[in-house]
Amino acid sequence: MKMLVAVVQDWAEEAIVQTLTQEQYRVTKLTSSGGFLRQGSTTLFIGVEESDLTNCLNKLKQVCEESEASWKREKDDKTSNVTLFVLDEPPLMTM
Repeated sequence: MKMLVAVVQDWAEEAIVQTLTQEQYRVTKLTSSGGFLRQGSTTLFIGVEESDLTNCLNKLKQVCEESEASWKREKDDKTSNVTLFVLDEPPLMTM
């Protein structure tokens, strides 16, 4: 199992969450802000089976490209739509 931590721009969040949940990925979202311009963003925690990691990453990329086009945003090499961390999920602990 892998844990993806994705920090996404607010304008792309809804499309990403909708697409991933339709694909049966488990998604938890937290609203956050930060960065140079203090723009709103959302942090997504996504649980993915290791065998399905490539498919999930491809879906994220596809949704970001589609969202960027629908919002008529030009690709800017200085900013990203998603900052992504792929972590090995530690064993589950309950307290």
